[in-house]
Amino acid sequence: DKPIRECVAFPLLRPKVVQGGGSDVSSSDLVVDSAAQIEELPATQVVDPTLGVFDAGITVDAATNFMRQHVKDPNLIRHNIATGIIMRALAKHFGAACPENWEIAGVLHDVDYEEVPLEQHSLVGAEMVLKLGVHSSIADAIREHNYHHKLQPGTAMSKAMMSLEQITGLIAASAFVQPDKKLASVKLSSLKKKIKEKSFARGVDRTMLSQCEPLLGLPFDEAVALCLSAMQERASELGL
Repeated sequence: DKPIRECVAFPLLRPKVVQGGGSDVSSSDLVVDSAAQIEELPATQVVDPTLGVFDAGITVDAATNFMRQHVKDPNLIRHNIATGIIMRALAKHFGAACPENWEIAGVLHDVDYEEVPLEQHSLVGAEMVLKLGVHSSIADAIREHNYHHKLQPGTAMSKAMMSLEQITGLIAASAFVQPDKKLASVKLSSLKKKIKEKSFARGVDRTMLSQCEPLLGLPFDEAVALCLSAMQERASELGL
């Protein structure tokens, strides 16, 4: 099987590699539940809709307001906003035509988290945003990001969110242990080392992180650099 960026539906891209100090983080350094691994979809002639132009049915600001109506925990609000930030960066990395639509998916991905039992999480959220008039591709990404449902991610947007949304917790935790508690003080080399430490940010679910390479063709080490840079550039929105 080929990584997604080598398939017809996802043309080969050569994104910039962000250089950083320290040893690389490989998939072998991550704790992965093998039962949760998602098999890659076969190559198809159908163009991935999340890479093209489409009307999201909502703006980023409106999505953020809607999320805040349903999410009250400050840490979860920060996680949703941070996921939107890294999703926009990932969209640009893979050449998506509408990066803001990926950000909307990230902002809304945990919109139901405080309101439903965990076994219904993401399923209810997807229905909530569909009723709001949000595009079905965004709803699909929200539904599929919860790997406990064992749903196959059908688009680049879904694969990115399923595999990488939890990295925001590791990056935020790295900021909180800095003397000034700022993202600007987080060094890539230090972050890579902390990710390998099972005792660091123990509450962050690392299960799917190693899947970004088999699902997206994006080495985890590159994903760490990309997501850290994205969150640092918009740190003020995160209060970090």
